Amino acid sequence: MGMISAIMYFKDYVWRMDNARQKFVFSVFAGVICVFSAVILTLHVTDILHMPSLLTFIHAVIGAEAIYIIVLIVRILKSGGNSEKVLFTGFCILTAFVFAEIISYILKVYTDIDIMDRAGVSVIGTIVFVAFMFINFSMDLLQKLKAASEKEIFYKMAYTDALTKIPNRRYCEKVMNDLSEREESYGIFSFDLNDLKYINDNMGHNCGDDLIAGFADILKETFGKDEVIGRMGGDEFIAIVRSGPDYNHMDFISRLNEIMERENKRENRFQYKVSYGYADSSELTSDNGHINSHDIYAIADDRMYVCKRESKEKNSDGLKNKETINKNEKE
Repeated sequence: MGMISAIMYFKDYVWRMDNARQKFVFSVFAGVICVFSAVILTLHVTDILHMPSLLTFIHAVIGAEAIYIIVLIVRILKSGGNSEKVLFTGFCILTAFVFAEIISYILKVYTDIDIMDRAGVSVIGTIVFVAFMFINFSMDLLQKLKAASEKEIFYKMAYTDALTKIPNRRYCEKVMNDLSEREESYGIFSFDLNDLKYINDNMGHNCGDDLIAGFADILKETFGKDEVIGRMGGDEFIAIVRSGPDYNHMDFISRLNEIMERENKRENRFQYKVSYGYADSSELTSDNGHINSHDIYAIADDRMYVCKRESKEKNSDGLKNKETINKNEKE
């Protein structure tokens, strides 16, 4: 069984080499080892021939297996890393102990010279190899954990807005694509910050960045973990929420206004003002039950621009009224 375990341990390494010839040779050699082990075990169990009388053949097969595996490891090392080198070292040590036992056995049989305790040699060699296998496994595990960590970092970089540290447009569109494939009730908010251009032109882009980042924090406080918020670009933001019979999107707007009012009292450089639009998946119908979430977002976006236009008109009327009052006072 030890011979089978040793050869099969290298199966994944051979398959990773992506070499058809190496795979064929490995398959043949592994098959021979399995058949030989099965025959030896059968002969021993059926009392036809016991293992001690077959030690010469067993040692010959073990020696051939050791040579093949050393050649195999050398090939693996050409495309491998430090963990493979550790494994190679451990196997070489095991091979040295195995050959020492074989030589000791041959000397004992043919010259009656007993130079060492063969059982002790095998145990030591096996323990050393197992220790090196454990080190190899640990190094592989650490490499996989590092790769997984790097993958997670790249994932966050790909889907996170650098300025606000909230999901970016790419991630939000991915969420909307997923929603389009599911029969699920949801609503989408489209937000647009007012006066960003004015702040950038008159107070500098650093101040404008603070406005954008600050509003992202307000959105994070307004919406919970079950909702998705993101920056679509520039001064545009999105929030995707679950909707239902008892759902009222104005609860979020009330909460948003409360937080903005609080933050506006703390902020002395600018004021948080936002236009928004909302659309619900129940507003559209589909023959297959799947609503295109991008269409829902487009409706919310249109309503946001209506809100923004009305806000500008209101501010324009207020400015005209103020100018009229000032003129009357002068007269």
